[in-house]
Amino acid sequence: MSTPPTAPMFDADAAVQPKCSRVTYMALAFFLGCFGVHNFVAGHTKKGFIQLGLGAAGFVLSVVLIGIPMILAAGIWALIDMFTITEDGNGVPFDAAPAEHGFSETVTPSSPIASNPGGTEQPEPANAAA
Repeated sequence: MSTPPTAPMFDADAAVQPKCSRVTYMALAFFLGCFGVHNFVAGHTKKGFIQLGLGAAGFVLSVVLIGIPMILAAGIWALIDMFTITEDGNGVPFDAAPAEHGFSETVTPSSPIASNPGGTEQPEPANAAA
């Protein structure tokens, strides 16, 4: 008997970037959350389609007042998503530190990278050896 395949887990050593930043996700959830835009951008497409259907149906049915609770439900759902979702649709955390992705080198004003941006060797001054 073979074992069933398992879902891939997030590998912190792999150089993978999230689909969007946490700030982008939260802003989209706040302004366009009842349409599920934040979930589409982050890769949660199934949840995005459900929120889009709920929000769109709510706006269409708001003429007869049935849609107002649907709009409120989609909006509350988006606010909850805004504060509880921490990773994109692939399981990559929004706020993964750059060091976790292999980009641990920082550039400071005194580092060789900052002082020699062209990457070429600079000759030593002529009177430095005397």
